[in-house]
Amino acid sequence: MHTKLTTMWGWWRGTRARALLYHSIADDPPDPLAVPPDLFTQQIEWLVKNDFRVISTEELRKAIGQGLDLR
Repeated sequence: MHTKLTTMWGWWRGTRARALLYHSIADDPPDPLAVPPDLFTQQIEWLVKNDFRVISTEELRKAIGQGLDLR
């Protein structure tokens, strides 16, 4: 069964892009979804060190629009 969802999943897998989203980056303890800035920095450094390519949403949009391979 071919659905719009499977088409979208095929497109998603083809880009090799994965999204990591943060609700908030702040030292504000009342927000259970906030990540402290020092932990955020450590996480991004780990991604870069482990050969993950960190790009902005705008860079992703342009790459998809131009049909670029993000591997």
